[in-house]
Amino acid sequence: MYGGKPVGDFITDLLIEGSVLVELKAHKTIDRSHENQLLNYLKSSDIKVGVLTDFEESVQIRRKIFTPTK
Repeated sequence: MYGGKPVGDFITDLLIEGSVLVELKAHKTIDRSHENQLLNYLKSSDIKVGVLTDFEESVQIRRKIFTPTK
């Protein structure tokens, strides 16, 4: 949302119980852009908890919690 109007869509890989957003990747490693993507998804939704999972060489998991600042 920008100025109260929607500006785009995102499609998450998994949404668990409407409260945990799961983003799946298949890269050599999780990098900052993947974490930023997950945080942007959390910011643009009412979901506060996200899990970033990478399956390329070994399983890597990062949990992110978005807490809006006032």
